[in-house]
Amino acid sequence: MTRPVQTLTSDLPRPPAATDSFLRGFVGSAVLLLAIDLSERLLFGEGYFSSLSWHPFWIVILLAAVQHGLFVGLSVVGLATLLMDWPTRPVGVDITEHYGDIATVPAQWLVIALLIGLYRQQQLARERRIILERDRLREVNLVLAGEIHRLDAFVARAELAAATGMPGAGATPGHPVLAPVPEDADGGDRDDRDPGGSEPAPEVPEDDRLPADRAAVPHAAQAARG
Repeated sequence: MTRPVQTLTSDLPRPPAATDSFLRGFVGSAVLLLAIDLSERLLFGEGYFSSLSWHPFWIVILLAAVQHGLFVGLSVVGLATLLMDWPTRPVGVDITEHYGDIATVPAQWLVIALLIGLYRQQQLARERRIILERDRLREVNLVLAGEIHRLDAFVARAELAAATGMPGAGATPGHPVLAPVPEDADGGDRDDRDPGGSEPAPEVPEDDRLPADRAAVPHAAQAARG
């Protein structure tokens, strides 16, 4: 029979912890934001990306929300807002209107990160439940594999005992195995002794007389006595 391959539980892949996943996603997104901000300062000058219709930070925010969920997406939105170039208020422009205009892009980042992040967070929670169920089924599989291995070993020992003719290998519990009766030296099947172990009983000669003669003997003896 095929032996099951046993795998240690410690060798099974484990899902990453929530803290490790958050740190990995946030650090990766922060590196991308810093690289974009540095490239703006070195190649284009400060304030160039703010004048574009779509700020390059959009790419990083979308990637963070889609890959790592709500919390990483919101954290990246906050960091992108801090790194964004805030233009100075022109002369004659109301301060409320000015800051309302420049806050439009961060508000859009926040709304998109919330929508995509919530949807992705539900998917991540479902994936974690699936991983936990997978680990539970693997534990059950290991237990069943151990039981199968134990039963295979028991069957192998029983077959070996039956093949080698060990005492009691084929006996039914409660019934002893009877030894074979030895044959005589002259080829007879068994000794003609009685069950008590004495010598064989003498043979009685058969009566060859006719029935009429056997019936006449008692009558003659009775007449002689009369």
